[in-house]
Parts: sequence; structure tokens; C-alpha cells
Amino acid sequence: MLPGESVSVAIESLSRVLMFDFQEMFCSHLGYVEDGKTLLRKKKEWLQDLQNEIIILYKQGCSKNEISQKLFPKAQPLISVSDHQWNPIHIINDVLHEVFPDSLQNSVQRSVEKGSMK
Repeated sequence: MLPGESVSVAIESLSRVLMFDFQEMFCSHLGYVEDGKTLLRKKKEWLQDLQNEIIILYKQGCSKNEISQKLFPKAQPLISVSDHQWNPIHIINDVLHEVFPDSLQNSVQRSVEKGSMK
């Protein structure tokens, strides 16, 4: 996800598209998809589950970096190639900013309390 993109907007957009009667679709990543509606439904569910998991982990006291490490544990080469423009942390920031508008301040406070910021 890029900075400025919104998980909620993506979910709303997928919901609108899923109201249409279709099966086949063309995906810019996958090409031709025979059962595109099912694929989009799964993507919407994945995004909703991801939102919920981010919120749960944050409420449990995890920092944004800890959430990122738990939800996206594999190395993401696209992060360095894109000069951090594509980064899972943007998903986490978006979700938390929407649900907890003061999450940046809380995240900094947690880091100070844990001694990770000098």
C-alpha cells in the first residue's frame, strides 16, 4: 500500500464492484481471472480481517513496527526497491489513524515508555 491510500476506501470500492453481476475479470496483477467475483470477495474479506487484526494488536499494546512484524513477517523486497513508498506500515498507519486519530502520538509515547526512543 502506498502512502495516502485508504483500506476503508478500498473495502468500500470492492463492496460497490461486488454488487454487479459478473464472473470473469482482468486483473492488472494476475491477468485473466475466470472467477473474479470470488477473488474480489476474498480480497475484501482479507482487508477486513487485516483491519480487525491491526486494531486488536494495537489495543494489546503493540507498536506499529511490532504489528508490521507480526502481520507481515516475510522480507518485502518491494519496500527497498520502492524507496519505502510501498510498505505495509502505510496500511497500519491508515487503519490506526482512522480508528484512533491520535495513534501517532500514542505510538511515540509507547516507544518512550519502552525505552526504544532516546
